[in-house]
Amino acid sequence: MAKAATPAPTLVASVALTTNYTNIQNGTALVITVTVTPVVPPATGVEANPTGTVLIYDGTTLLGTNTLYPAAGTSDASLTTLTTNTLPAGQDTLSAVYLGDTFYLSANSNTVTVAVEDFSITPAATNPPENLNINQGSAGSASFVVGGMGGFNGLVQVVCAVPTQDNMTCTATPQQVTPTATVTFVVQTFANGEIARRDQPRPWWPRAAGGTLLAAVGLFLLPFSRRARNQLRAAAGGYPRQIVILLILLVGLAGAGIGCTSSGAIASTGTPLGVATLKITASAYVDNTVVSHSVFLTVDVLAPGATAP
Repeated sequence: MAKAATPAPTLVASVALTTNYTNIQNGTALVITVTVTPVVPPATGVEANPTGTVLIYDGTTLLGTNTLYPAAGTSDASLTTLTTNTLPAGQDTLSAVYLGDTFYLSANSNTVTVAVEDFSITPAATNPPENLNINQGSAGSASFVVGGMGGFNGLVQVVCAVPTQDNMTCTATPQQVTPTATVTFVVQTFANGEIARRDQPRPWWPRAAGGTLLAAVGLFLLPFSRRARNQLRAAAGGYPRQIVILLILLVGLAGAGIGCTSSGAIASTGTPLGVATLKITASAYVDNTVVSHSVFLTVDVLAPGATAP
């Protein structure tokens, strides 16, 4: 005896998709709720709440496959929730598909658009495909485009960081923009040679003359007695004048500080040749939260007069 065929589902349910936000910052947790409700209250002997599986989509991208569970209380509805913080920036269109069960037909939900606010910074089409080539001692420029997503149109601050050992500068113009805008970065390199102040030692002869004069005055003002002068003359073999002159010179030269010169200079070989990586960072307040994005600019510093390989 043949088995009776299982009756096909005939009941209709409505599928409603809701979210806790419709405008969020990139990375914010979004709660998606899907509720499946019988269009007509089920008859006696029919399941009270729809069962089965719900597929949740962002456009054509599947976000999750969830199982329904009965709603609280005496409602005939069933529901499921999905929490995600990975929606891409921009306008996201969310929808759900109920696959049905033994009693209820499959059905599609409404769509909900969620604006995920963010901004981007990308190289301009006019930039070189690889490195920005600059001859040592010269400057070069590259541009980046700041764009808004999900309706973001706030102020974006842009800065450029150069490694300290690379001895170059990078200046953004302008430094603050609103999407969509282009920021140009001028990179300045430096040639070989001294770029810092050199402190040269002062000539020694003015100090020697001053010291000698001071020594002479001090020597002749000393209260020598006749006995002391006689002893000095005797010790010098009768040549006191030569002794006095020698003492004056020695004291004067000591006061001049000969042999104790110093100088300070910072020699520079200019911007190092080769590839340097500069970090460009764009920051903005998005929904009262600071959000930053960074890109990198590679600069190839060539010798003066050289051309890129």
